[in-house]
Amino acid sequence: MPVERPGRVYGTIVDDVERPLAGVRITVAQKNQTLRAQLNEVTWRDIEMTTGPKGAFAFDRLIPDDEVRLRAVGTGIADVESEPFTVASGETHSIQIRAQRAEPRSRRR
Repeated sequence: MPVERPGRVYGTIVDDVERPLAGVRITVAQKNQTLRAQLNEVTWRDIEMTTGPKGAFAFDRLIPDDEVRLRAVGTGIADVESEPFTVASGETHSIQIRAQRAEPRSRRR
């Protein structure tokens, strides 16, 4: 039986003119197939980090062959969620997230 190795996802988040976005919270949500099989229910594992000045993020030690989604939340941008994808055993997956600038919220008086 082959040994499964963790997967990895890395990338950047940019605005609509491809400027890197710093200080954005990126969450990787991963369906945990092992727990799901044991508990007979869907179980999600979330890991979160904040992007640095170049908008970069990386998540290591992802469970191989589980469904993964990325979500980006930050001040001044509209929330973004990626389409689901799978990271195979030992695979490194690269992604660029493009976020739209959000309209400033009006202040109530």
